[in-house]
Amino acid sequence: MHPHSIRAQKRGARIVVRIVVAATWVWATALALHCTMVWESSPGVASRQTPAHGSGLKLIFVAHTYCPCTSVALRNLMSLSGEALAKLRPEIVLTGPDATPESTAPNVILASKIAHVTIRYGHEAQALSDYGARTSGQCFLFDKQGKLVFSGGLTSGRGVEGECAGMEAISHVLADKACQLQAPVFGCPLTTPGE
Repeated sequence: MHPHSIRAQKRGARIVVRIVVAATWVWATALALHCTMVWESSPGVASRQTPAHGSGLKLIFVAHTYCPCTSVALRNLMSLSGEALAKLRPEIVLTGPDATPESTAPNVILASKIAHVTIRYGHEAQALSDYGARTSGQCFLFDKQGKLVFSGGLTSGRGVEGECAGMEAISHVLADKACQLQAPVFGCPLTTPGE
């Protein structure tokens, strides 16, 4: 075989390998992007339970101490006026690792900055049995008569600040208007190994 044709074959083989590697990289990148987009737009499991709370206007919010998705929902709550928060009497139930008043977990710190809030600390199993909450960011909103009028999340997607069905429900309830009953909850599962 001629040395020139051997070099041409090797060069051709290298080109084929480069094409295969490049195609594999493009495919893997596209798959990773697709999986990320599906995860970001997929809500968690919403509660189908109505927790007991007594009577009167009330907001109950169940959160995992380290869920970054829930940090955004807490910031949405913080955006409400002090007057609105005083009427809502928000109760935040924190679960997960470091669910204590002394914790430096991100969501413990954020929750403590919300005006007129009552914070309860508990185990994930307790959040499931008391509230039916399976996903961090689950919100329950009760009207003045103590009737559950909204169950769902306070973001329109993972890490999305601003207007959403949950924040709109709060505005409607504060104005004595009817609101949407449910919305998806975008947050991390309320399950930590060992909890």
